[in-house]
Amino acid sequence: MVSIEKPDFRNIGLGLAAGFIGTIGFVASNAVLRDVEAASPGITALYGLPATVAFTLLIHFFHGSILGGLYAAILEYLPEMDRIQEIVIGGVAYGILTTVVFAAIVMPLWHNAVGFADEVNLLAAPFMSYVTHVIYGLVLATAYRLLRENY
Repeated sequence: MVSIEKPDFRNIGLGLAAGFIGTIGFVASNAVLRDVEAASPGITALYGLPATVAFTLLIHFFHGSILGGLYAAILEYLPEMDRIQEIVIGGVAYGILTTVVFAAIVMPLWHNAVGFADEVNLLAAPFMSYVTHVIYGLVLATAYRLLRENY
């Protein structure tokens, strides 16, 4: 019988914090690299909220933090990587994964479910969405590794 160790919940807490920090990188990169409105009706529509900057940021920081905790939980089950591998490979892969799963699949389906007036266009996330989510992943992975090493 194979024994699976339980995740270290302290690390998941560090992942939540790293996800928040990663979201700062995501928001900053969107502000610099993308021609998008700061108040995103596509994000706020997920929860039936008005398209304001405050709600857009609140939702992004909420999702980014939760996804940081998920990142930490996933790493608990992967083979140990050195610092550079974890940051570069883990961060880039996780940034791409968050774009494919959430921005290109979950969000269009969720929009359809809540009646948002956007067409369901699966796997159609713009290229710059991948770039900004990869930046999220790199900042998340760096923050997580540093938090884990120092706390």
